[in-house]
Amino acid sequence: MEEEDILDILNESHLMALHFVFIPLVNKKLNLWHAAWAHHRMRTTRSTPAQMWLTWQLNNPIGLDSTPIPVQDRDDDSDDDPDNGDEDQLQGDRPVFLPLLPGLPD
Repeated sequence: MEEEDILDILNESHLMALHFVFIPLVNKKLNLWHAAWAHHRMRTTRSTPAQMWLTWQLNNPIGLDSTPIPVQDRDDDSDDDPDNGDEDQLQGDRPVFLPLLPGLPD
């Protein structure tokens, strides 16, 4: 299209029209390829990648813990100091990362 002077890549309306027309077509082809790839049989495991992923999820239930985690009382101000060096803590065997506190201008 560019070689035949139909498309001007510096024109924003041309690029918007190109995206409007071709992005849904590209996404449709990508979804078709993704579905075919996820459900093709692999010789070595005799299963599909989707089956392997599901089996792994069922055998290693990470994130399926239904026990509630107690909320800590925030009576002291030591947790509010972003320079205290304690950015991550361990909760069980998983690290818990505290959010960064943005500095406010004076």
